[in-house]
Amino acid sequence: MTRGPIEPYHARPLAAGGHVEAHGARFKLYHLNGAPEATVLDTLVAGARPEIAQMGDSNGLGFVILHTGSAGVTGNAFWWVQGSVLCQHHLRVPFGSAPLGPRPVVGYVWELEVIAREQSAWRRHMMDGAPQPGAYLDDWAGTQHAH
Repeated sequence: MTRGPIEPYHARPLAAGGHVEAHGARFKLYHLNGAPEATVLDTLVAGARPEIAQMGDSNGLGFVILHTGSAGVTGNAFWWVQGSVLCQHHLRVPFGSAPLGPRPVVGYVWELEVIAREQSAWRRHMMDGAPQPGAYLDDWAGTQHAH
């Protein structure tokens, strides 16, 4: 077995990018390590469309993380279905290249912090017996930096 490199951990800046509406759902948009070109978001959301429709039972809410790295941009669109299930569409776009095919990735260590924070916000605002979609959409993960 070969082992890939492990880079030293350094916090990366995280910024709230507002809300995006797509395919009958509202998404919080996060920019991790800088904002990429708008075409990456458009490609990610377009690719998620069939998956959102296929899953059905959508709660109409989710979040997107666009993560700019040294080699390109990774995008993850997450949406909630059935009240407690988090679905994902993953996209990787190397700089100067076309998007790459799917791969079995959950997320980078910096993205996992946002995912954990979103899960907590979902429980707090949507699973307490009186769902509050507006409160969920206004509850952002810490947007100064991802530790």
